Amino acid sequence: MPVELALPHVPEAVLKIGGSSLAYQFLEGVRFMHQHLVAHLDLKPDNIVVTGCGLRLVIIDFSLSVQVPEEESWIEGYRGTEEWTAPEIEEPDPVYRPIRADLWSAGRMLQWFANSQDSDTEYPLESLMNALLSHDPAQRPLLSKTRLHYEEGQAWKLKRKRDEDVLENQGVKRIRIQFGDDVLPQANTRVLLGV
Repeated sequence: MPVELALPHVPEAVLKIGGSSLAYQFLEGVRFMHQHLVAHLDLKPDNIVVTGCGLRLVIIDFSLSVQVPEEESWIEGYRGTEEWTAPEIEEPDPVYRPIRADLWSAGRMLQWFANSQDSDTEYPLESLMNALLSHDPAQRPLLSKTRLHYEEGQAWKLKRKRDEDVLENQGVKRIRIQFGDDVLPQANTRVLLGV
């Protein structure tokens, strides 16, 4: 693998095995931006780069980004890429909260990561993805106030079985999602695929 690849050019096998780890890194990057009151406003696979060394994810191209005085600040004007922008940005003469709009795009990115996973595997970030994709911006959980707990375990092992590639649990990587002071119940803790 070359030193850096835009997400759409990362080999499918790498995404199937390490996609959830990359999705987690993506969420941490967006969370960091939002804690510093920066909205990217063009989150999409082409603006995500993966380095070959240790599968490190980097968010690039801040040409449309804005820094706002407060998390709930409003701006006007279209910014972003069609199909990756929040519904409120698609309105004529849009006025919107850029951090909330970024959250919808983050949900679309999680959807992209989910589609790159093995369809027989439950996607660990599905509940967060659905919350971020809410059409009501006020219902999208702020990542700056969301704690993501990622616990390392042993790696997953890819093994052949009945002519299908299946993943066999040889330890776990888990994620616990906490919205503000509310922790999702342990039943919602899901296994992450990792490298």
